[in-house]
Amino acid sequence: MSQWPEVAVEDGIVLPPELAADPQGFARAVLEAVFAIEGRRLAISIYFCGDSEIARLHLAYLGDPDVTDVISFALRDESDEDGGFDFADGEVVVDVEHARRQAHEHGNEWHAECALYIAHGTLHLFGYDDHESEDAAAMKRAEQRVLDALGYRIAQRFDDA
Repeated sequence: MSQWPEVAVEDGIVLPPELAADPQGFARAVLEAVFAIEGRRLAISIYFCGDSEIARLHLAYLGDPDVTDVISFALRDESDEDGGFDFADGEVVVDVEHARRQAHEHGNEWHAECALYIAHGTLHLFGYDDHESEDAAAMKRAEQRVLDALGYRIAQRFDDA
């Protein structure tokens, strides 16, 4: 039986030291903080990658060739017939190179930026949306609660959903 959560790292990608020491433990801590806030759980995997990989996935699955910070893939939805799940199982893909640049630009710690991306992607799987300003504000509040629970302080940007 594999450890939870399943975590993969793209070959050759450099991770922040706080994440590199135990990628699975890092991801687990962020997910547990999200789950505590949401009051329910997801069965998800995390994939840490770089700019070229996330751009490839972004184009292949969403038709956009640009680099992005995080992509969430719902793998199961409410219509699945196996046990009454009320949430989607999924995968969260985090671009750690994008996180490094954003952390540097905004004076955040690199690993905290990665935690934000995991939280953001997971919240999407819980049904949060960030396209309308009211929805984006609710998502940012939930993200901040996760970061606070982890003891991370970051300068969030409300113009980047």
